[in-house]
Amino acid sequence: MNALDRKTIGIAVNVAEYLELDSLAQQAGLSIPQYVRTRCGLQVRQTSKPGTEERTVEEEDAWDRLVRLGLNPQDYFPPEV
Repeated sequence: MNALDRKTIGIAVNVAEYLELDSLAQQAGLSIPQYVRTRCGLQVRQTSKPGTEERTVEEEDAWDRLVRLGLNPQDYFPPEV
């Protein structure tokens, strides 16, 4: 498993909850998925390509999160070639 794999997580909300999420996301200047990420304590995640500064930031964040969880980050990153 790669630490930067994208996974989709679905949640079920009713119409009132959706409208509230939509309003809060708009106030924050985010899409609903990005707003939910921030509420879960995750960074806003834009599409990043390998070799970019954004990807480096993502990799460092993922590494730090794995360490805080007591996991060995090397198990979640592909070996460098």
